[in-house]
Amino acid sequence: MLTTKTLRRGSLGAAATTLLGVLLAVAPSSASAAPVGLAAEFASAAHEFGVPEPILLAVSYNMTNWQPSAAPNEAGGVGPMGLISEVGSAESGKGSQAHTATVRSTTSPLVTRAADALHTSAAAVLTDPAQNIRAAAAVLAADAKSAGGTLPTDTSAWYPALVRYAQDSGTSSSAAGSQAFADDVFRTLRTGVAAKAGSPLSLPADRSIPVTPKRANASTPTANCPSDLDCRFVPAAYDWSSADHSDPNNYGNYDPADRPADGDGIQYIVIHDTETSYDNAIAVFQNPGWFASANYVIRASDGQVTQMVRNQDVSWDVNNWTMNQHSISIEHEGVAAQGSSYTPQEYQASAKLVRYLAAEYNIPLDRQHIIGHDEVPGELTASQAKQHWDPGPFWNWQHYMGLLDAPAQAARVSVGSVVTVNPDFASNQPPVTTCDSSGTCTPLPAQGANFVYLRTGPSATAPLIGDPLLHPGGGPGTMQASDWSDKAVSGRQYVVAGQQGDWTAIWYDGQKAWFSNPHGVNTLPACAATVHAPAGVSTVNLYGRAFPQASEYPASIPFDQGWAPTPLTGWTLPAGQSYTVLGTEQASNYFARFDPAGVAGNHTLVTGADQYLLIDFNHRYVMVKASDVVQTPAS
Repeated sequence: MLTTKTLRRGSLGAAATTLLGVLLAVAPSSASAAPVGLAAEFASAAHEFGVPEPILLAVSYNMTNWQPSAAPNEAGGVGPMGLISEVGSAESGKGSQAHTATVRSTTSPLVTRAADALHTSAAAVLTDPAQNIRAAAAVLAADAKSAGGTLPTDTSAWYPALVRYAQDSGTSSSAAGSQAFADDVFRTLRTGVAAKAGSPLSLPADRSIPVTPKRANASTPTANCPSDLDCRFVPAAYDWSSADHSDPNNYGNYDPADRPADGDGIQYIVIHDTETSYDNAIAVFQNPGWFASANYVIRASDGQVTQMVRNQDVSWDVNNWTMNQHSISIEHEGVAAQGSSYTPQEYQASAKLVRYLAAEYNIPLDRQHIIGHDEVPGELTASQAKQHWDPGPFWNWQHYMGLLDAPAQAARVSVGSVVTVNPDFASNQPPVTTCDSSGTCTPLPAQGANFVYLRTGPSATAPLIGDPLLHPGGGPGTMQASDWSDKAVSGRQYVVAGQQGDWTAIWYDGQKAWFSNPHGVNTLPACAATVHAPAGVSTVNLYGRAFPQASEYPASIPFDQGWAPTPLTGWTLPAGQSYTVLGTEQASNYFARFDPAGVAGNHTLVTGADQYLLIDFNHRYVMVKASDVVQTPAS
């Protein structure tokens, strides 16, 4: 899930022709029946500005998947055309190494420019679907005039205008990104889009549209992908995030490095979803004011892959610097609350990519190293409730791990042994709800899910367990898709704490948590090392990151108190409980600031003496100092 959820900027290139100079009329649509609703607005804007209606529809589809919203989506886009609404950002995927710049929030130049040309307000462009479409059509027409002097008469000749539009609309900030956007629009024109349920929009396929050639740019790295995967490289932004260059941390959206040769090992692959369209997600990571990025983005319709950050570099993906340092992130076009948005093509392409990366970086193909964003802890106590919950309860881990040739294996179960949570995705259809900002909750359609609900006792009427950091005051968990506190997810491993009839208990979140497990249908036994508190110790501290002590930083890097190894408040490992171990993390902190700022000690990996263990504590993995616990080897 795109880490920053607040508004983002739109860049605007200077156009040689003003919008007012391209208000040209063309012949009305030849459709047999007059379109209605949103379809009519596209037809009207096409007629008014001389932009082919299929072009408008294809641009809209690539930016919003024809799911417009009056509020900014994950990428800050608004309305049917996904126009960028504002400049600004408030959260960074960089975690504790994040920018300290003041949040900026101003209306984007594109919206202002379009509003002036249409003699309307910026608010109308953002809130009125008709004005939103007209604004995009006006900019497209202006860009076509700027590129060729006149409006093209052939749909296939609009490619240069689409490249320019990608820059003017804030969809791209690079030549490679702008061409990639135009390529995607042309692909949509060629393949067409069928009508979606509840939508009046569709786009017939036009095979006369040329297939645009792949372009090589000497300054753009080659994508690191399997040779038989459709893969391209569109660079994420590496630039100042504003005109204020006084803060060397005021930049985005990744840090150059030389992993793993520099000692910063790549140990995990993190699965995300975009919550927006493929092209909009790519646009986000080209915006240096977004302060977030991912290594790869995968398209749902056909599994195309766009790499945006080299694997040697550190992407800002999970809002946890320890995990950023050691992971590669893959964004999947889709919506966490809509399981059907993840397609077979997407699963297949992702699995092919992950197998390739796992082989290259020696990453084990198991659920302890192939993890979801929802399983990454926040660095500090206050950040736990803010951490994202993608890819969500409907990502089919069972199918996905099978595609990786790494399905869970069976053995014998007993109290004190370790089990892998393994519900059958297709038949496991627990009730799940989604809630809006007003608190109104709606049940989601019955569908396969990747988790089992956890309860305080061995009964379907026992309350769901709650988490003190997600439910302050000790309230119970809920059936909301976003509530990770009471859900044990497929592939995760826990120590068995009890069995009663059809119910199994595990140690989870510092408590005994029960789930329905008749005849072991929802588990498979596993083999894993475990940890527990030493004799005489009531609780052991847990951590969200593995950072060195202040004394271990060189003099060239002044220690920031925000980096102090700080135990989480509310999460501890109590005496008498055991948790499984994923692996070892040596204390480290990759210090990085923007290269042009000339900061002393830049790109230095600081390592410490403390050794941490990553453990399956609750829905999220957390860290514990190896010196604070007793380890029991796998058996």
